[in-house]
Amino acid sequence: MMEFSSTVDIDAALQTILQRKGVVGFIIYKDRGIILHTSFELEAAKRYAGVLPDLSYLGQHMVEDLDPEDSLQCLRIRSQAHEIIIFTRPTYSLAVVQNITGFKRS
Repeated sequence: MMEFSSTVDIDAALQTILQRKGVVGFIIYKDRGIILHTSFELEAAKRYAGVLPDLSYLGQHMVEDLDPEDSLQCLRIRSQAHEIIIFTRPTYSLAVVQNITGFKRS
């Protein structure tokens, strides 16, 4: 992920992400699901924050099991409707949720 020098830089980068076609929203959270910043409604953010840290934890341990000197940087999960991309850092994680092009609910 990019390094930022101010909150203004961070907010501008997050707004750029939100303007991308198909992006539903983002959540920035600590390792135990503590929400730091989000574009989602609070209830949706809580649902994501409740499951994403466990997923990141499993991904990190899988990478470490394969190569103890490596670490997880990015994890992508895709369902029929959405793709979730998680960028991990030692003190926080950023998850971006986007729609899958062409998916229509029945």
